[in-house]
Amino acid sequence: EEWLVFVEVKTRKNTDKGFPSDAVDARKREKYERIALAYAAEYSGTEVPVRFDVVSIVVIGNGKAMIRHHMNAFTR
Repeated sequence: EEWLVFVEVKTRKNTDKGFPSDAVDARKREKYERIALAYAAEYSGTEVPVRFDVVSIVVIGNGKAMIRHHMNAFTR
């Protein structure tokens, strides 16, 4: 099945202020939804389901990182 996926990638050096995905709040969600609507109106010729993902990266050090991929991050 085909999807149109919008992905926000957030990176932090540590989790002192929470996980990077915590920075994607309601205000950013509304912004991304407006962008998706504008994109779909301009470029989409067919109807496909839209999904919003968040990739959260925490740099651990020594060239290593913890990565979480939150698929359908805006679906409750």
